[in-house]
Amino acid sequence: YARTDDGELRIAHNYNFDVVGDGQLYSTAEDLLRWDHFLHGPIRPAMHNSMLVEGTLNDGNPIGYAQGLELDEYRGLRTVGHSGSSWGFRSQLLRFVGPGLGIAIACNSDDARPGELARRVADHFLADELGQGKVGEGLADDNADTDSPCAALTLTADELAALAGSYFSPELDATYRFSLVDGRLTVRIQQEPILVVTPAATDRFEIRFTEQGWPGPHDASLVVESDPSGAITGFLLSSGTERALVFEKQP
Repeated sequence: YARTDDGELRIAHNYNFDVVGDGQLYSTAEDLLRWDHFLHGPIRPAMHNSMLVEGTLNDGNPIGYAQGLELDEYRGLRTVGHSGSSWGFRSQLLRFVGPGLGIAIACNSDDARPGELARRVADHFLADELGQGKVGEGLADDNADTDSPCAALTLTADELAALAGSYFSPELDATYRFSLVDGRLTVRIQQEPILVVTPAATDRFEIRFTEQGWPGPHDASLVVESDPSGAITGFLLSSGTERALVFEKQP
């Protein structure tokens, strides 16, 4: 389920998936815990160590992510787990490695916070082992909207129109088309619905979009690049962990 703008509940999961694994794998909290116990229990499978190998960047810095598992800590205790979401569903599987506590949360609402609920369960059962920290906080819910939108800046129609045009990203193989519509700057990303672009500074803009099957809105920011004459040549797009994706203005 998901809530409408009026606060009423509606059925949100009404799609026929054509993929497997991501969005097509259905389970229960009990089976999630069976998996957790299999991976971390007293008789560990051969894949246990390889699944917990943390990835690294080219410069050697760790990324906090292993083979489909998030490596983190909460109030001083090491955690392994993952969250997930789809239309009208949100879930969390969280393992506290030292105490050997596994917590599985499954919710059928877009606005549920299973990560917070899992931490509250840990606060209760591990009260004597957890360190300092605010109860229920510390690990962000995956896929949650953690970025606040910027404060809008008022620009003239001419200033907004300067960004109008098509921009291509060689890395994404995608074209973003900007237009001025009724005094507002908009963008069409491929064949997706038109989105409003909000100015945050004379050279920085924000886009708030919602992906199918991905609860909550997500923010992307773009920083405009210009040549010595002041003509816009492109922009750098950042959203979440993706930073400075290059878009070049097309003739």
